[in-house]
Amino acid sequence: MTEIFKTLNDYDKYFESQLALSGTILGLIVATSTFILQSGFTSFQYSRSMFLKYYVFQSKFIFLSLAYNIFFSLIILYFNINSVYLFIAHTLFALVFAKHFLDFYSHKGYVLTLHSNKYNPHKSGVLRYFRYVNNLGLIPNLIIYGTIYFIFFYPLHFNQPFRLNNHQVYMTTVSCLAFSIIVIIKIIPQFFDFSEQEYKSKTKNEIIIQY
Repeated sequence: MTEIFKTLNDYDKYFESQLALSGTILGLIVATSTFILQSGFTSFQYSRSMFLKYYVFQSKFIFLSLAYNIFFSLIILYFNINSVYLFIAHTLFALVFAKHFLDFYSHKGYVLTLHSNKYNPHKSGVLRYFRYVNNLGLIPNLIIYGTIYFIFFYPLHFNQPFRLNNHQVYMTTVSCLAFSIIVIIKIIPQFFDFSEQEYKSKTKNEIIIQY
């Protein structure tokens, strides 16, 4: 498989920078998330709980991606950990991230389903969970599952099975950082989208009350 990441001469210097940068971004995200959860949707009457859950789910996987960068940077810099244990820790992070990432997109699919004519699966359990994700469409689904693969499983191709080295951790942390920045940039535009949906819900409810 073709590798798209350059090999570094000094991984320690990179992980020192990654540790500082990810820690700073994580602090900003905590502050932003706290503000949104406390007062970001105070004017919302019909969809407040639904959109608060949206940001909670979103915050979880952003925290996890930045936590990966901080945790593994600390390990590389200050501990001498066997590559097998690194692989195990990486895999556990990947599974937890995938769960919260899919939780977010299942909820996003639920929000989309409520505001569209798409099939609402109601009480079908696990199938409902993935049906909401599927309701987002083919391209979003390819991006969702492709993101999980590229961040956490693509780097595993470049070493012996069940082992993880500094270069693979470097590949994952770069992807996590880029991914986090992209999601953070989209937070403000999302709020305006939600405001529009809240307005539509309010208008629809007022029309029903009139009749």
